[in-house]
Amino acid sequence: MYDKIRNVGNHLHNVKVLRDGQGQLFLSYRQRHNQRLAADEYGPYPYCYGYYPKKILWRHNQKCKFTNAAGSRKRLALESSLLLPKSKEGSTILRRVIESMRNDEISRIVKSDITILAFGEKLCTKRGHDEEQQNYIRQKLREVGRLLKDMRSCSGNVEKSLENFMYPDAFKFITQSCKNVAGFDGNTNTYATPSLALKIGTTLQKCLKILISKGIETNNRDLQTRAEDLSKLFEINWTDDVSSNALRTLHEAKQNSQKGLLPLANDVKVMSEYLRHEAETHANTLQGSASDCEKRQAWHKLSEICLCQTILFNRRRSGEVSKMIVEEYSKNKLTNDDGELDGCLTKLEKDLCRYFYHTEIIAKRGRIAAVLFPRQVKENIDLLIRSRNSLTNCFNSKYLFPTKSASSHIRGTDVLRSIAIDCGAELPERLRSTKLRKHIATMTLLFNLSDNELDIIAKFLGHDIRVHREFYRLPDGTMQVAKVSKLLMMMES
Repeated sequence: MYDKIRNVGNHLHNVKVLRDGQGQLFLSYRQRHNQRLAADEYGPYPYCYGYYPKKILWRHNQKCKFTNAAGSRKRLALESSLLLPKSKEGSTILRRVIESMRNDEISRIVKSDITILAFGEKLCTKRGHDEEQQNYIRQKLREVGRLLKDMRSCSGNVEKSLENFMYPDAFKFITQSCKNVAGFDGNTNTYATPSLALKIGTTLQKCLKILISKGIETNNRDLQTRAEDLSKLFEINWTDDVSSNALRTLHEAKQNSQKGLLPLANDVKVMSEYLRHEAETHANTLQGSASDCEKRQAWHKLSEICLCQTILFNRRRSGEVSKMIVEEYSKNKLTNDDGELDGCLTKLEKDLCRYFYHTEIIAKRGRIAAVLFPRQVKENIDLLIRSRNSLTNCFNSKYLFPTKSASSHIRGTDVLRSIAIDCGAELPERLRSTKLRKHIATMTLLFNLSDNELDIIAKFLGHDIRVHREFYRLPDGTMQVAKVSKLLMMMES
């Protein structure tokens, strides 16, 4: 107990040192002299308050006598960060995003640069309300951090901030570092990661706007002028120096990629049958006399199965279905008979309206999109909702398909990939949500649907008819050869 009291006192001292930015830390473990670490690479162990390098907190967790819970490396690092003084910069959302970043040199660059933090604040204002978008924000901040790290290396000054590089004279460092980070090959003028070069260009222009705004607000004409001049240099030279080769690399990669790799119809059938059988098995376990442990495992497995069934049947983007919340699902209903529309539907269509439940979710770009639930899938999801309070700790989770920790939702892409392999499909790599969406868009060619029917399908998939025709239909070589060659032969004869 004495050790812990001493550590708590050291912790209070260390917090003051970190907050003031001066003084010496009292550490429980110090690296060798040839492996010296920065102050922000140390953190308190959550149960004894001793200060250790954040990378080895998990090791101390195994032998600390004050430990009262097992924790993953990521969880221990996060709990340690919560005990440290908060950054003075940024909103609560931005601090949450930064504190959950991997503790490495890039994250330390991000945390210490005012311009990068201001850029992060803008992203949080626009996207931070969505927890899913916080991963995107974290990724964008790391992109700028990687660029700044390389610019420091190119210039030979490891202390320069991003604002210090926002001079017209530093444009050569910016372009060179962008090429380095994106893997530019000077011999072939191609990029290993061309999309990264394009993203960095867009991000830097946003950072320039932040500096221009800062210059106007603080009446700093020098900052405003040089940021505006660098922005003009971007407009004049960036396309030729960076983005043109990046776009060419993207187009060549797209041209050389294997096209038309749609899912096999038999694989879709195999996967559907597998899901139906697994759902029945786990539902029976939940309703049977199995132990609580077995029922808990069955609950989580059935949740994954229902998520995969919903993605597969609706051909929806996996992320949209994964993020569905219980409140959205609770609004599901059968289609009401409408006397005016009744005469427009066939008997089969009327029967389908009485079999499928539907609800609406927020899709890409804020569009409202429908999700259909076959009766059996709905019954299994209802079973999950009824039993989640007694079998799991997900009773407070808003998500329809929560993770075991109830902190987030299950990733549909991961579930779809795993089940595609487990079901024994011949080509499991083609059973992905994007390819399934392109599959239905391409098959509309064979069905010879009217424009009105195509518009209904496009709206259901969550995009307009132009996107449906231009991007989602894959150029089917068989159809092109069959139809076009017949026309050309008729013209010759």
